Amino acid sequence: MNFSERIEAVMRHYNLQPRELADKCGVQRTAINHIINGRNRPSVGFLMALSESFPELNTRWLLHGAPPMFTNVTSRSEAGVDTTPKHVETSVSVVEAAVESTNTAKETGKKDFPSNV
Repeated sequence: MNFSERIEAVMRHYNLQPRELADKCGVQRTAINHIINGRNRPSVGFLMALSESFPELNTRWLLHGAPPMFTNVTSRSEAGVDTTPKHVETSVSVVEAAVESTNTAKETGKKDFPSNV
């Protein structure tokens, strides 16, 4: 089964027309038709959008045809993919450092921290 046939299998499974798959993945409708007809190869952006739209699809199956078609994973976070935006991680790190500094100051008896902390 080639890539075009696997895309058609995805559409059959979800009962989607090419235009519906294109809309769901945020790509132009002609892109899906060109992939199905073998005119174009899928872009990395399309593969990522397809993976995001259908997280239960096995990407090894999608890319190489290695069974099974589906995994038991229903979301990227369940797959162990960190979905936390980097700016949130940075903010959390800053807050944790401030809390640790305040706790250390309290333990050592320093008075240079706010009394309401």
